[in-house]
Amino acid sequence: MSSAKLRSIKKRTFLAKLESTLGNISESCKAANIDRNTYYNWLKADPVFAEAVDTVAELNLDFAESCLKRQIKDGNTTATIFYLKTKGKARGYVETYDVRGNIAMRTNYYGMTAEELKEEAARLKDIIDQA
Repeated sequence: MSSAKLRSIKKRTFLAKLESTLGNISESCKAANIDRNTYYNWLKADPVFAEAVDTVAELNLDFAESCLKRQIKDGNTTATIFYLKTKGKARGYVETYDVRGNIAMRTNYYGMTAEELKEEAARLKDIIDQA
């Protein structure tokens, strides 16, 4: 068998395993009997292979989103909250803390001693812990 044919078979084997493992590169390399460096070399040198890897990544993301949506439909509150925090940001579903009014921050730490920096870090940590 020619080396080009063998390489083509290994690439197809790798891509099939990449999809079934949800993008696990180590497992996919093992299944194709290739080194991780070989994978990265193929990724750089072969635009068709790189596009196939991107396609597999999109398919895996689609699969994960469908699982998340199924959990939402099943009434999973955590899945619903996660979805709203990631997809509903524009509608205000975000957790933010506005602590600007409570922190008097220095903008220039140049010239401070190590001890002064430690004290400032402790002060800011205390403020954050109280928020």
